[in-house]
Amino acid sequence: MSASSEIVATNIAKEIELDSRNPDDEWQRATPIQFSADWQGETADPLLQTDVRALWSASNLYLRFICRYRDLFVFEDSDPNGRRDHLWDRDVAEAFLQPEPSPERYYKELEVAPNGMWIDLDI
Repeated sequence: MSASSEIVATNIAKEIELDSRNPDDEWQRATPIQFSADWQGETADPLLQTDVRALWSASNLYLRFICRYRDLFVFEDSDPNGRRDHLWDRDVAEAFLQPEPSPERYYKELEVAPNGMWIDLDI
């Protein structure tokens, strides 16, 4: 398991297609961080390991989560475009980004559920 909670995105020269079944070869260049503990850093379970990789291009930041699970808990309803408030109350992959320059306690929160629902927040 990675000791770092910070990921460094690998630069890519071209935009990539997003396809979870046939991922672009560029993903192999990105160094993953791995974790298997809960949000408090406790109750580690190697069978629930998550791998996260990051790439960046001139116009996009790409994040790839591979999450193992036993049971999934997701909402059944969302806005027509897939946006869902309170998504954090179920299973999600989350990214917390603090662009520079930003006020000290400001960040962006991005969440995606296994069923494609999402939310983006300015905190």
